[in-house]
Amino acid sequence: MIPSSPTGEGDGVVAYGEAFTVQPFGNVLQTMTLAGAQILADCGDGFVELRNGTNRTGGDVDLDAFADYLAAHPNTAPPATNRITSIA
Repeated sequence: MIPSSPTGEGDGVVAYGEAFTVQPFGNVLQTMTLAGAQILADCGDGFVELRNGTNRTGGDVDLDAFADYLAAHPNTAPPATNRITSIA
């Protein structure tokens, strides 16, 4: 959320453009069944184990899923902004 948003929608309201700013990639969400030892990232990260997952299905684009989540949970509060206090 952007305080004092230029679209004027008010505090606590997330505009689609604001969601796109933090989630601009258009990744397709995937679900699959894996054994505990298989839980690693696939292909682009250099890991191949996810190729062995079963019951693999594609889903929504990440931004659409995020927008749907926000619509289904309208009173979701943003996380605390003071969690990180030091970067060494």
